[in-house]
Amino acid sequence: MDHKTFRVMTFNISLYRHESKLLTQDLTLQNQKQRKYEIRNIKRIAAIIQHINPDILLLNELDGQTPENLVLFINNFLSKSQYGQAPAIYPYFISFPSNTGVLSGHDLNNDGQVSLPEDGFGFGEFPGQYNMAVLSKYPIDINKIRSFQKFLWKDMPNISWPKKHDKNSGKLIEWYSQEEK
Repeated sequence: MDHKTFRVMTFNISLYRHESKLLTQDLTLQNQKQRKYEIRNIKRIAAIIQHINPDILLLNELDGQTPENLVLFINNFLSKSQYGQAPAIYPYFISFPSNTGVLSGHDLNNDGQVSLPEDGFGFGEFPGQYNMAVLSKYPIDINKIRSFQKFLWKDMPNISWPKKHDKNSGKLIEWYSQEEK
């Protein structure tokens, strides 16, 4: 049996910002003087990936609800030599909309107001913050990919719900209402 060896890497690149368009600006090399530290950090991340040169790469914490930032990262950083490393070429890549920064419409943290990031379906200050992406040197079978973006906790087998003390009775009660679940 002939075995092909391939390298898989997951990397939390922490390319998130506190405003939705800031990463896009950094990846398009806008405001280079003011944001030189952020751009230098992106170059270092790309150099690490280029040095390891994985065949399949999962990137964590890359802001964006669309593939725009991923494409910018690939085109402006990975496909260009960084710090003497050979460019990393990934002809196949995919990212999906995430549930981070999408307001649930419920007071999930029970603080009396409905606001991001604590009351989102996924923790984030705007939609797509802390997203992820897959890059590959091999074709990706998109038709067999599953998303859990809309999976409800109530549908999780053997779920154990958090409890809180009721202020009036002192008894333990469910943290989330039936509607929130």
